[in-house]
Amino acid sequence: FVEYESQLKEWLPDSPHAGEDAHWIPYETSRGCWWGERSHCTFCGLNGNGMNFRAKSPDRAIAELRALTAGRRRSLVAMTDNIMPHGYFKNLLPRVESEFPGVYLFYEEKANLTLKNIESLVKAGVKEVQLGIESLSTDLLKLMAKGTNATKNLAVLRYCRIHGLKVQWNMLYGFPNEQLESHEQVLSMIPHIVHLPPPALAVPVVISRFSPYFFKPETFDITNLRPLPGYFDYLPADAPVAEIAYHFQGDYETAETLDSSVNLRLFGAVQQWRRRWLMPQGSPPMLQVNQAGDDYSLTDTRNGRETVHPLTREKASQLLLGSRQFDAESLQWAVERFYVLPIDGALVSLATAEPRIMEDLKAT
Repeated sequence: FVEYESQLKEWLPDSPHAGEDAHWIPYETSRGCWWGERSHCTFCGLNGNGMNFRAKSPDRAIAELRALTAGRRRSLVAMTDNIMPHGYFKNLLPRVESEFPGVYLFYEEKANLTLKNIESLVKAGVKEVQLGIESLSTDLLKLMAKGTNATKNLAVLRYCRIHGLKVQWNMLYGFPNEQLESHEQVLSMIPHIVHLPPPALAVPVVISRFSPYFFKPETFDITNLRPLPGYFDYLPADAPVAEIAYHFQGDYETAETLDSSVNLRLFGAVQQWRRRWLMPQGSPPMLQVNQAGDDYSLTDTRNGRETVHPLTREKASQLLLGSRQFDAESLQWAVERFYVLPIDGALVSLATAEPRIMEDLKAT
């Protein structure tokens, strides 16, 4: 990228991207998708030339990163992989942590990461991730063949907030055969999770070439598969549009069939959630356990007002670590205040805290 950067400085010296450490360097460590090899997400049209997953060795990745970042004060490296090789948690990230202290990385990840995984990413210099969350409804995630569920998706958002890891994700809707109840559950959940990183957008799913929706539409009750209308606006009249197009539409039943307002309500709820995080003054909403000496408290600003509850160490541990030692009274207290959400038969902890507090409570 040396020639690009030198020309950028010469011809656009006032550009905010003119500095060598002011723009992202794209770099690829793997191709294909190790999850897609097992279960192809129904809407995914990536990897049309082959789902087979292949990754660079840690030694090769380290050598190429060293060449890319040589002489830079701060390096912004955007990994263009569809999904990070899972083995990198053990054999690459620890080396990046020790050998590239000034690197600023972006990676795309599967959503079912643990708190330890998130900690490893942050220590290695990963500052931003794109997570394949897509929904906070287990039923919708099953329709997508995502291999995760609502509890895991909420957990990873919580872990990212705990470690200050910036998250990109989208909330999808408009799936074939989706149920209205699935979106109603998400809508009822959103007011209680606004302290977690919001999606960038709530957007309808699109049928893409190379996806299961495209190759096997009848399996998903999709009929009348056709290119999106926009292609006909700029391609020649005699062009084989169906062979050229990447995005398609079809006829099928969705939740909007039952309630025409559901998509608009979901979009509005996500926009309001995002506004809470993008306000020019103040911090994002919080549901945070704090510690001062031997005293613990819980600060809750999710409804726009600050409420502070004193906590015992035991209650702080229960809220943060998902302890199953809740007595009936404490559990009722936590559920009534939406500090814990019952989802899919499990209790999902929502409170966050500084990593040091989490570590201290886990140690006892």
